[in-house]
Amino acid sequence: MSALGATLLWGTQGPVAKVLVTDATFMALAALRGAAAAALLLAIVGGQRGWKALALPRDDLLRVVGVGVVGLGICQIAWLYALVHIPVSVTVILTNTSPVYIALLAVLWLGEPLRRDMALGMLLSFAGVVLLVLRGGGPTGVLDPGGVAAALLSGLGWAVFTVGGRSLVARHEPTRVVALAAVVGALCLVPLAALLAPWTALAGRPEVLAGALYLGLVPVAIGYVLWYGALRRLRAAQAAAFQYLVPVWTVAIAAVWLGEPLTAPLAGGMALVIAGVWLVQRR
Repeated sequence: MSALGATLLWGTQGPVAKVLVTDATFMALAALRGAAAAALLLAIVGGQRGWKALALPRDDLLRVVGVGVVGLGICQIAWLYALVHIPVSVTVILTNTSPVYIALLAVLWLGEPLRRDMALGMLLSFAGVVLLVLRGGGPTGVLDPGGVAAALLSGLGWAVFTVGGRSLVARHEPTRVVALAAVVGALCLVPLAALLAPWTALAGRPEVLAGALYLGLVPVAIGYVLWYGALRRLRAAQAAAFQYLVPVWTVAIAAVWLGEPLTAPLAGGMALVIAGVWLVQRR
């Protein structure tokens, strides 16, 4: 149920962010979201177990830094940038190619064998991505290549977050791991946004602050704790299978709330990506 709950929360974040994010606000939104998540998680860990509970062995702490920079820093910036430039439905489908990356990282990083069905699944997912890129732009035609690249980069970052963090939560409480990773992510995002984000663009837009708090406290803080809790009981590939639901929920919310059309290329690309991910994860 932890993995199911996490993906349900993640299904809401794309449409919420799409309403708020622009070229002028995506960096500030990423920083506010990251800071909110870090503050809540630190308060939870500190209140329950005291600040000494955050101490980890040096090697594990270095791994947390890597996971935090990639999964809660680079990944978040790329995801929000993609939402500025391509539809939320396409963004979430491209981002949820992450299970393919997870399987590939398991082959390259953990030495797992590359099976034929895994290779076929990767090809199917790639075909789905190509269909989305070439025909998923609706009436505007081809999608913005920068937005597509950012969405795929976000999926890769999530794969690193999942594979790199699994050994950590096998040894430590998930809340501790995610809290430290969130702090690392916030330490990356806040200074970067302070330098690059035009904060004046937020003037008169209290909904951006409210949205950032929601995105930081609910999908990130609560969702990631649920996700890492699931990883303690499931293999990374098994837990990742629940991500099939994220694009389905997001596409439905985007269609009802944002009015994004469910076109044949979008449905076909989503089907190819999900079929490919299923093959990659099949045991």
